[in-house]
Amino acid sequence: MKYSKILSEIANPIRTSILVNLYDNNLTVSEMKEKIGDISHSEISRHIGRLAEHNLITKETIPGRKYELSHFGTIIVKLFMPFDFILKNSEYFKTHRIDDIPEELLQGLEHLRSSEHIIGTGNLMVKVKTFIESAMNDLWIMTNDPFPYEIKVKHVNLIIPPSMLKYGFEVDHERTKYEVKILSEVHVCLILSDLGQGFLFLPNLTISAPDFNEGFFIKDSKGYEYLKNLFFHFWENSKEFPFTVKNGKITK
Repeated sequence: MKYSKILSEIANPIRTSILVNLYDNNLTVSEMKEKIGDISHSEISRHIGRLAEHNLITKETIPGRKYELSHFGTIIVKLFMPFDFILKNSEYFKTHRIDDIPEELLQGLEHLRSSEHIIGTGNLMVKVKTFIESAMNDLWIMTNDPFPYEIKVKHVNLIIPPSMLKYGFEVDHERTKYEVKILSEVHVCLILSDLGQGFLFLPNLTISAPDFNEGFFIKDSKGYEYLKNLFFHFWENSKEFPFTVKNGKITK
């Protein structure tokens, strides 16, 4: 079948690397060779020839020295990129699930490929503490568990499950304005700040709650915009919560 030939082409790790690099920038043969590493000029030329033969890449018309993805190649790579992120973190995704992410946002996982995978609750919580305390004006947080860190920003959008209201959620309401929404179950944790960075924690296969032993730290603009889109998906699907603050805690 025709599609099996295309899959065969992109299954090769060198050709996959060529396509991924061309997704970011048009490149000469020498530039591709430099990015891929230990490969001869003749070998990379052979892989380029195979990709061109299947109309996945083409030479620029102007100035003509660099290669670029064809329109067809761009479609294929855009469909492939979420798999690239998942495959790069395959050990993590063998034990964590993504079914809480809506189907329309699954394709956007490609924007997390530059994120930092961090392991260890201690390491993560130190980073989260520094992150929250260094935010300037705004935080967006979805969590099933309160973070015991000082929040100094002017405004917080907060998504929490009803279970967190049982014990109250400590806030400094005089300094910070909170907008709170309730989601019946919170399986994913998101933390974003106005500094253009954020964290993502997914549930593992054994618990229906965010796993704070492993997570992703996102520092680039595309990853950050993806996290914001994900946060506001949950925000729009959460219920308004007219809360009061009693003894420094959010209550019903």
